[in-house]
Amino acid sequence: MFKNAFKSMLAVAVVATGAAFTTTSANAGGNFGIYIGNGHGGGIYYKHGGHYKSGYHAHGPRKCNPRRALNKAYRMGVYRPHVTRVNHNRIVVKGYNHGHAAKVVFKRQSKHCRVLKTRGIY
Repeated sequence: MFKNAFKSMLAVAVVATGAAFTTTSANAGGNFGIYIGNGHGGGIYYKHGGHYKSGYHAHGPRKCNPRRALNKAYRMGVYRPHVTRVNHNRIVVKGYNHGHAAKVVFKRQSKHCRVLKTRGIY
């Protein structure tokens, strides 16, 4: 019985020692750290170069969202743009161009909001 307990304690000591050396060597570089908490709306943040960055903001959104579609439509010349429809595949933005109704349909799964259709843009 003492043999089994000794083996268990030895295994725990080896794992604890390995974990201590692993975390020490990882933090020795100073370039990487992880913060899990409730800062900036919660979530997991990583430390790169002394600053914490959120994983979402560090890499950007992976698909088009309504705000990006509105900004792109405005840059295309659509005045008073507003989102009229959002589904899994498309975002539809309507507005005005040179006093006439304009409509732009964006692909939702594209990172840069690829344009599928336009109507009324001159």
